[in-house]
Amino acid sequence: MGRHFFWFTSRNNDLFKVKGLWVSPIEVEAQITDHPAVLEAAIIPKTSQDGLTEVKAFAVLNYGYEASEERTRTIQQRVSVIGGYKVPKTIGQLGSHSGGEG
Repeated sequence: MGRHFFWFTSRNNDLFKVKGLWVSPIEVEAQITDHPAVLEAAIIPKTSQDGLTEVKAFAVLNYGYEASEERTRTIQQRVSVIGGYKVPKTIGQLGSHSGGEG
């Protein structure tokens, strides 16, 4: 009888805690990319000046959308429905989708 192996492949190491609660970047990224202005999103843990872990987001906006404080608040409100502790304190822009140009 041959040996059997179980290979676990997942983003399990990506989980991090905020205020003692687990945050799944995939879950937060899904909420952010559900916004019509966002093409792609990435979530990372960030250590605050107080030494606490908080959520930091990066986003690539769809063609025709620009970053603004109002858009950031709208995205943060969208994330708040899955848990206030998962809301990114800041959302950095990684760029804009060129719409296939250039």
